[in-house]
Amino acid sequence: MNQAGRCLGQLLRSRVLLSSASSSCSLHLVSNATCPYRIFPTLSPKEVTAILRMHDELVDVKTDAVRSFACNQLPANKPCEDRRSESFSPLTSGCFFGVFDGHGGFACSNTVKERIFDYIALTMLYHYRPSALEDALDKLQSEDDFVVCRFYPTKRDPPNKETMALYRKHLVKYAEELTQMPPIGGTPNIEEVFKAAFLRLDADLTKEALLGASGGLDEATARERVEAVVSGSCSLVAYVTGRDLFVSSCGDAEAVLGSQDEDGVWHATPLSHKHDSFNEKEGERLKKAHPEAEHHSIVRGGRLLGSLVPLRAFGDVQFKWTLEQIRENLNKTYNRNFVLPNYYTPPYLTAEPQIIRQRLTHRDKFLIIATDGLWEILSHNKAVTLVGKHMEGVHALDQFKLPTDHRLTLKEVNSILEKRKAAMATPIIDTNPATYLIRHALGGTEQGIDHHKLSALLTIPHARVHRDDITITVIRFDSDYLRNRSSEN
Repeated sequence: MNQAGRCLGQLLRSRVLLSSASSSCSLHLVSNATCPYRIFPTLSPKEVTAILRMHDELVDVKTDAVRSFACNQLPANKPCEDRRSESFSPLTSGCFFGVFDGHGGFACSNTVKERIFDYIALTMLYHYRPSALEDALDKLQSEDDFVVCRFYPTKRDPPNKETMALYRKHLVKYAEELTQMPPIGGTPNIEEVFKAAFLRLDADLTKEALLGASGGLDEATARERVEAVVSGSCSLVAYVTGRDLFVSSCGDAEAVLGSQDEDGVWHATPLSHKHDSFNEKEGERLKKAHPEAEHHSIVRGGRLLGSLVPLRAFGDVQFKWTLEQIRENLNKTYNRNFVLPNYYTPPYLTAEPQIIRQRLTHRDKFLIIATDGLWEILSHNKAVTLVGKHMEGVHALDQFKLPTDHRLTLKEVNSILEKRKAAMATPIIDTNPATYLIRHALGGTEQGIDHHKLSALLTIPHARVHRDDITITVIRFDSDYLRNRSSEN
């Protein structure tokens, strides 16, 4: 059998061939829809690392419990539909971190990542510091360069001036309405802060889209605003203030806390809930909101109305608007039908988040927030172990297990153990833990990183068929700060 035949045989068994046997230049074989197999040159280790580090960033913060954060992103969609942002507000304490998983394009996730922190900060002022809210409103109205939240110095592609002016107009309107609302009775509730902010931003996205569809904006801005609600975005925001950590999420992005016990063992604690069809409580919530006659059709094939995987999200107005609004503002704009089958009692989708609070201790070392592109590949425990071991400066290999489908000779077992030993002795080349996570998610094995596997997954055509966009932020906590604050209490 010739080499192509051998490659095809291996492809049929494993879908991706990781290396060829006889070429002086390493090759790997991948398949796509138009060609049963193609051979591509394997990337060098240097080339792999360059790709993995293309979007990585490390930022020192040293604010309360937060010591630093590390970010990275590996697209699968072209263009990438994920977004992320990190911010703090001079008007409130603490800092914000967010990951935003877009679907149907990036317009919605791009909009939410630019605006959500401002909405949260203003809502916090209403709940906790009403006088500061009035001052903020005055400055928003009188000072063009005044901002509610400031982004940390990372790579950003801010919106154009027209779009920013529209954002500011609706933010000022929200601040005006908050100042006119009656004071909060009793103890402020941080959960209500996040819920109000998420829902208000989602409502403003709708207002802007309706304004654009009715001709109330210039053509380019109108198209952008409509696209921002026809697409959608799962969103997860982590807010750290003092020793308190709050995670607010809608959709399928996830947050996991990494803690280390007194014996040095790493533990993973999920701090979010996935809002999809596997979440039984979400299914019950939807059934309670709609007539019994619709219960069989609300979630079909694991998707909302047979179409959308996440059961909570920003945008996606074709799951929220009335039939009349869809026909008048979407069908006419795009000249196609947006009305879904079995669409009787909207809204079916909400951007209302679930909020989890965690009181941090000195044993809590970091928080991982990431879009589902990571969690489809790595478990919570594996991700925490990888980041924890990375902090310790040692590798974390997959647990060695003997194969169940065939026996290994003693020589073969020894060879595997030698490879594991060599992998453990290899220096860690990624200073960024988010990059380290991506490298292991794509190339990790029980014998260390499989370079050919990693190269194949970075060069394979139509990457979205094999994986999703991956966006990660690792927030590292200050153990000394947490230990001192714990002793004060």
